Amino acid sequence: VTPYGTLTTLYSFTGGVDGANPYAALTLGNDGNFYGTTFGTTLVQGGGAGYGTASSLTANNGTVFQVTRGGTLTTLYSFTRGADGANPYAGLTLGNDGNFYGTTYGGGITNSTYLRGMGTVFKVTTNGALTTLVSFNSTNGTYPEAALTLGNDGNFYGTTSTYGGCNGIYGTLFQITTSGALTTLV
Repeated sequence: VTPYGTLTTLYSFTGGVDGANPYAALTLGNDGNFYGTTFGTTLVQGGGAGYGTASSLTANNGTVFQVTRGGTLTTLYSFTRGADGANPYAGLTLGNDGNFYGTTYGGGITNSTYLRGMGTVFKVTTNGALTTLVSFNSTNGTYPEAALTLGNDGNFYGTTSTYGGCNGIYGTLFQITTSGALTTLV
């Protein structure tokens, strides 16, 4: 939008392989393009790989995308609800290395109690190569909803919304390195 109120729509999500429900702000990359996430929740509202398929466990779990200033969108990664995670609420944080770092609300390690997983911290390159740095497992927190913050020390800082599988402990504050070493601070 211009200072005078002229709005230009750069891209409209279809809910297909491009994803749906971009809840978070965009992040400007070193290349001048914008990067973001879509949440992708259900077969009807979802988005990402497998859109429209019968399996909601491996499809429609959100995406990471790049969009140019001219409105050309490229889906860089589609989450599968496996070890890679699922359903990123938050946007991406640009690291000092030029890669993006983010969190997913679900996916990662699962067990019989938490079939959907408890969230992840991930790194993704501008070419879409995703690395899961940490899977939350209730001993280190569960269900991160917010974006990571890059500290002056080069590490990232974040929060989880619960801890210990919702046993009355209301979240954690953590530090994570670019190699995935996680320290629970509070």
